[in-house]
Amino acid sequence: MNKKGMKIVGEHVINLIAAVLCILVLIYVGFQVYNMYIGQQQKAKQAEATIGIIDGAINSLKDGENAIKVIESPEGWFIQNFKNDLPQQCQGKPCICICNALNNCNAGLCKESKVEITIKNQAGAELAWIKLEHLPIQLSFTKNGGVEIIKNA
Repeated sequence: MNKKGMKIVGEHVINLIAAVLCILVLIYVGFQVYNMYIGQQQKAKQAEATIGIIDGAINSLKDGENAIKVIESPEGWFIQNFKNDLPQQCQGKPCICICNALNNCNAGLCKESKVEITIKNQAGAELAWIKLEHLPIQLSFTKNGGVEIIKNA
């Protein structure tokens, strides 16, 4: 093969390698976008299950009763108690929500509360929210008129 033929073959090989690399990059980006979408759907399902656990604990307690529930997901979300500045889902009534962003529950899940809910730490200080981190965590529910939710260490 002459030099001109070798040059043409070399150019085609380089173009082929560049095309393969571009295709691999596109596949990788597509895979990452797909995983991000699926991950968000999975966290939304986890949030739905978690708010169900919390709402079930609140509604099943009778005065003087306690319950402990283990919360396993979704990591990084917030359990928030709203008495003022209510999210849209609360329709003007006190509620408890699980939100993916602090103080922005318009995309979160909320349950209306028929009793007053207070979130506290183990020392007894009132909190506006609990961040779901270092999961699983235990939440203690106590009903004495209203319901206290305490994050156990």
